[in-house]
This record gives sequence, C-alpha cells and structure tokens, in this order.
Amino acid sequence: MTIILTTHYMEEAEKLCNKVAIIDFGKIVVLDSPENLKKKVGGGIIKIKPNHKTNLKNLSKLKFVKRIDSHDGMINLKVKDAERKLPQILRAVGDVESVELHSTTLNEVFLYFTGREIREEAGEGGVFERISRLRR
Repeated sequence: MTIILTTHYMEEAEKLCNKVAIIDFGKIVVLDSPENLKKKVGGGIIKIKPNHKTNLKNLSKLKFVKRIDSHDGMINLKVKDAERKLPQILRAVGDVESVELHSTTLNEVFLYFTGREIREEAGEGGVFERISRLRR
C-alpha cells in the first residue's frame, strides 16, 4: 500500500505502508519505503542533560555528530548511527542527569526533504478519511 503524506498521518504510514510519497506544493519530492527514507536522512536525536557545564568542542570533534544544539541546560545532538554511538557520546560528555534517544521519524524526513514542517492543507484530510473508510 502507498499513502501520500502531507499531513499528520506519519505514524500510521510507518506502520502500514511499504512505500511513502512526500508531496510538497503538489509535487512528489521523494518516494520510497519508510525505512529507506529514514536511512537517507540518517541518524537519530540524542538529548542529554549533563550534570555540569559541558565543553561542546569535545562533541563537535566526533565525526558522526551531524548537529549540536544547546539551550536551557540541554544538549541536542543529531547523530549518525545514534544507538551504536551513544556510549562514545556519553564518555565525551561525562556525568549526565538524563539521556533520551529518538530514532529518525517520518516527520523529520518530511522536514529534511521539503525544508519545512508538515502543515495542514485544505482537502487533504478528506482523501485519508476516504482511504480509511475503504479499508474497513
């Protein structure tokens, strides 16, 4: 089954679809399986709350760290192969209060390929409602 995504049906698509098309301004930007799309974007998000002020230069030296954001005492990292690289990151940070690991989502895939957040557009919901009714 293929579902074209432009709204909030990402979780359903990830569970039910073997192909996903992302459309932006009426054009198919990318079409592939949810897993392949997430691999193209790569990585995951690691959120760390350290117990001390952390030198972000240590983290920026790690080649698999794609992006570092820091605010309100939290460090947010976009990391290639996040699950496997987590131990190295924790060694670089030191003592931490909390850690969260999030795999790449289809929402992030949409943002990556379109450059903007998913937005509600008139008429889109009707298409998905009809598909949902047909499947029942």
